[in-house]
Amino acid sequence: MIFAGLKRKTLQYFFDKKRQEKENHYRESGNTKNQEIKPHKITKIGVLLNDKIEGPSVVNNLVKVFGFDKKQITFLVHKPQLDVKKEANSEGMFGNADFGWYGSIKNPLVKDFVQSDFDLLINYSAKSNLYIDVLVLLSKASFKVSHAGNKDDLYDLVVATGLKDVSTLNEEAKKYLQILKKI
Repeated sequence: MIFAGLKRKTLQYFFDKKRQEKENHYRESGNTKNQEIKPHKITKIGVLLNDKIEGPSVVNNLVKVFGFDKKQITFLVHKPQLDVKKEANSEGMFGNADFGWYGSIKNPLVKDFVQSDFDLLINYSAKSNLYIDVLVLLSKASFKVSHAGNKDDLYDLVVATGLKDVSTLNEEAKKYLQILKKI
């Protein structure tokens, strides 16, 4: 229990340090995040969920609203107490134990997700979660979307909707992505 608390604190330290490095980079280069958005069509989508949200309904709504193919969508679900070794049905899931000291990622699935060059990353988590925030911060996605109330500075588009209102988030995101000529 003590080590779990210490590990979480080191992860928080890592997150704060990386976040500050990104802010300093933008400040020193004279760029803002918005100037780096490039208008190209979205073909690869990453979705982050917590275990309170039903993944299939989110993916189905995403396909319906945006018209994406399910093969274009990769999703990852955070389940805090997940033990991949014990749970046979843990495909597409990660837990707190998949992070090591100072933000190191142990799970190869999570590493691949972070390293993927998604055109769009959507976080459907209802509230800020350190483990998901670290993934968003480390992600190489070119455009990031979330609900308002999460760490807003991590995202390119933040939509003020009800926290569990997936369809409204998708519809509002679609409007703005059309304006930006991304879809």
